[in-house]
Amino acid sequence: MPESFKFIEDCAEEGLSVCIRKHKSNKWYWQARIYVKTERKYYWKALGLEYRDNPDSLVRAKRAARRVYAEWIQRIQRKLKPNVKFTLEKVQEDFFKEMLWYAESNEENMAEGLEPRNKLRGANNPITMKRAEELEALHRIYVNPFFYSSKMLKKNISTITQRSLMRFPDYINKGDYFDKAGNKRQVSPSTITKCVTLIRLIWHYALNEGFVDWIPVIDRPAPNIKRRKRGVITEEIFTNMIVWAKNNYRTSFAQEGTRNSLYHRDLAFQFYVMLKFVSYSGFRPSAGAVERTIPRWNDIIIKPRGRGAEQWYLTRTEKTQRFGDDAALYRIQNPVIKDLKKLQKLYDERRIWEPEYIFCHTHDGPSGAHKGSHIRGFRRQFERMLTDIGIPNRPNAPQSERLQMYGLRGYYITMRLRFGKMTTESIAKSCNTSREMVEAIYQDWDLFEEKDSLDGGVIDIDDLIEDKLIEVA
Repeated sequence: MPESFKFIEDCAEEGLSVCIRKHKSNKWYWQARIYVKTERKYYWKALGLEYRDNPDSLVRAKRAARRVYAEWIQRIQRKLKPNVKFTLEKVQEDFFKEMLWYAESNEENMAEGLEPRNKLRGANNPITMKRAEELEALHRIYVNPFFYSSKMLKKNISTITQRSLMRFPDYINKGDYFDKAGNKRQVSPSTITKCVTLIRLIWHYALNEGFVDWIPVIDRPAPNIKRRKRGVITEEIFTNMIVWAKNNYRTSFAQEGTRNSLYHRDLAFQFYVMLKFVSYSGFRPSAGAVERTIPRWNDIIIKPRGRGAEQWYLTRTEKTQRFGDDAALYRIQNPVIKDLKKLQKLYDERRIWEPEYIFCHTHDGPSGAHKGSHIRGFRRQFERMLTDIGIPNRPNAPQSERLQMYGLRGYYITMRLRFGKMTTESIAKSCNTSREMVEAIYQDWDLFEEKDSLDGGVIDIDDLIEDKLIEVA
């Protein structure tokens, strides 16, 4: 024992004693001494209690020493150093450090054309920087405030109970949250589910490190699919969109004469093609943020190429797919094929040979865009179009009232249900979604529009049995 320590008394627990140590202030403070037989080594831990030469001070010291002893024995049993901290706060800190390291490594691999293989323990897919940023935001806004208000952060993570974690959904539902406009809002079921997943990922990390022996099971709210429905694009709205987009690029011909006007004319034509492309194939349009979802020319399959009536298809690796899954396949309908061919000719005219992306900049543009680089999205053109046709999106309007490019996918599915007479199951398979999602979101039945289908094959039973009634009489 160091000279500055004085032995006081052994405790009932094997290897545990209480001692005192002189501080710089010349005061004496209690210490726990633990002898680890397997290591043949002593460990000392300050108890934060000033020494008093009386029985009450000894009792308090022993109680504090037993708490330290219980934690340290757990660590030793898990083959950890006794002084390693594994409070929930520290475990979270280490979890996020590992997550960011995995995400950065995956991004580097993808930049070099390699597969991203680093996955968080308990996760299905490799972690990306975008996903890491989403998890950090969920932790900051929802999860960590719950841990703080529940006084869990400073607790040994192994002492946190399943019951305490099960209170998370109730905590979120009772909390006050506000949108950008300052209006009170409810946290969506999908956000709560993502938070539950994050909590479980933290516990998976702790399990792997030997800090806990179980993974929490927390009730996940049923998704309110109806609330996720976007604004409905009707046939009338779709027609007005196409008329506006076509007039927009046609009138831009009259303004030709400068390099800048040529660039904007190209953008106007590309926007027109994009509207038709989504509307006549039903694929999920990319916002440009996720590299693997950006549509490319080599995603298009043509059968039989150059012989007779060509059939065009689009293969897509979408956000809903796991790494390694087969790509989704979409049918590209004839009305947009001629426009895609015109787009290829446009790129030849602009001396962009074999462009990678279906929609790419034809000139060096604003915000550092380079000729041949992909167009991240057409959001500004879309919003301008809505304003010009008289149905602008209201600021901060809920998703169910906003019209978006994604809504053209819903329009395609609805038209195939209505006029293609496809079943919900078949259109779901064709568009890489579920039957439940089609029924809840995309299927926009109009009883008046469906009268012919509903009446088809209906026979008046009275006419059918009239002869039989006469026979009986």
